[in-house]
Amino acid sequence: MPEVSFRPMMGGYCVYSAGRVFALVCDDTLFLKTSPETLHLFRDKTTRAYPGSKNTCQANAEWL
Repeated sequence: MPEVSFRPMMGGYCVYSAGRVFALVCDDTLFLKTSPETLHLFRDKTTRAYPGSKNTCQANAEWL
């Protein structure tokens, strides 16, 4: 995996790899960006990183 970096944004953090956002950390919770191809991997498909956010799901606890 290319270098991972973090930037504070929106009261949380955006997580980048190779200059692209792939996750958000909000209220000490990790949310991963999703696509139609990856959505089936998430148990909770309704919790969002913040109100109005799209294409993010809370990471499954057993993965962490």
